[in-house]
Amino acid sequence: MKFGKFAPAVLLCAALLLSGCSGKQAASSTMASGNSNAFSSETANISVSSAPQGADSALSSLPGAGKGKNTSSSASENVSQNGPLKTISTDNNKFNNKFKSNPLDKAYLSEINSASTTLQMVNISSKYAALWEKEVSYAYAALKAALKSDSAKLKTAGDEQEKWENGKAAALAKINSDAQVKGGSMARVEAASDTMDFYRDRAAALYRQLYDYDKNYSYAYH
Repeated sequence: MKFGKFAPAVLLCAALLLSGCSGKQAASSTMASGNSNAFSSETANISVSSAPQGADSALSSLPGAGKGKNTSSSASENVSQNGPLKTISTDNNKFNNKFKSNPLDKAYLSEINSASTTLQMVNISSKYAALWEKEVSYAYAALKAALKSDSAKLKTAGDEQEKWENGKAAALAKINSDAQVKGGSMARVEAASDTMDFYRDRAAALYRQLYDYDKNYSYAYH
């Protein structure tokens, strides 16, 4: 998780703490040196990573993620970090644009940019992790319906989903353990955010496959 992902909220926390320190310094100049580390515990331990742990398994079925020719699409995919949310880029620009405008991301950004404490950030990311988990089920059900006349592709989609489900517990455990190893006041924030990304990645993979059959698909969340 990059520092920039939660920059607005973290900077607000720091500003509030700094203003508190300034007030104390005005009251007594002798307290100035004692307040120099007042907010270090909130900022010094923020860890930086290029992408959430556990995302690989969630993205494995995005078109082109594997190099084999037996997948539903052979185009390449890429996931990069871009501000508060990862940018998911596939072989289809029209899908990319549609996914960028999904209602969950819009709602998430509105809430996370207003967060002023780490607890608020944890609660918001956990809330949207649960919503994206519902999107996984919703997208998979829609994909199965779209593939009902093609038994081979339906089986492939089922096998992929089963593999993801079987690896979910281990992936989520790793997300939490990695965050705890890094420690610091932002560990819980990182774990919650990476868990949200884990489900969001898988939902994107399923919706990308669905897009080939239904370009006007909708989301469970409105």
